[in-house]
Amino acid sequence: MDESPSTNIFRKATLQCIDCPEGTVPIKRVGKEELRASKRFFESIPSRSNEVSPQASKYPGVYQAVAKLNGGYKGIRSKISAQKLENVAANHWSTGQMWVSDDPDGGYINSLWAGWIVAPTMFQDKGETRLFAHWGTDINKQCFNTYCGGFVATSKKTALGGILTNVSIYGGDQYVIDTYIFQDKGTGNWWLQVEEENVGYWPKGLIPALDDGASTVMWGGLTFGPAGENASPMGNGRFPLAADFQKSCYSAHMRTVDSAYNLVEAPKHQDFNIDCEAAHHVSHFWGASDLGVAILYGGPGGACS
Repeated sequence: MDESPSTNIFRKATLQCIDCPEGTVPIKRVGKEELRASKRFFESIPSRSNEVSPQASKYPGVYQAVAKLNGGYKGIRSKISAQKLENVAANHWSTGQMWVSDDPDGGYINSLWAGWIVAPTMFQDKGETRLFAHWGTDINKQCFNTYCGGFVATSKKTALGGILTNVSIYGGDQYVIDTYIFQDKGTGNWWLQVEEENVGYWPKGLIPALDDGASTVMWGGLTFGPAGENASPMGNGRFPLAADFQKSCYSAHMRTVDSAYNLVEAPKHQDFNIDCEAAHHVSHFWGASDLGVAILYGGPGGACS
């Protein structure tokens, strides 16, 4: 698709205002239910059965609709549209995110994630859209935000788990998060930057498989729910419309950091992984200079059969 939409509707999403004293950083208080909910997800990862349906993800209850590149990468960047996603059920969650990974199949093992998440049970809220990050090495070592160590917070203003105070309006103003994961050439640490603010980093050695860079990068959405239940909605809860950025969830200005540490535009075509086409879609877009290479993704969720 190479039509150029009007893009004067795009605005920067903002987080709840935090200003910690010099030398301190904001750390969201973690409740027991948040820890239990994150544990439920990780306990689902080991199963690679096809008990849910022939089309289901190899991890029952986990569904992605993503654009993927394989090669050698030192980072990934994009502007992710922030959405107020309705009807995410108890014990379910849904994200708009990016991955760097050493797992060419799906990005759960030896991976770093960042973006937004709606997880009412995990956060004990009414479905707020929150900034989040995640890291994982194998099925026994997975962690959201700062729940179990690993991620070193450095910003005194931006906290993982913080609520996005403005989100996109269907057919109206669109709000985006400029999200950037990159490996520092000198230290080998992997940094998370949001709106050009260094939020923190994952130290080199936390995920040894990523010490020399990532073999896979991805953009798109991920949903999780108990195996056997319908897939959760993704994006803005609707299937994406071709080139209509006011009525679709998207990642725009998709870029990668190559093996020489250069930030470059992503190729116009990527491979797609769609675990449940009945529930979620993803499509390409390019042509508008102020959007760069982009994808549109999402869907209402539903049965995957």
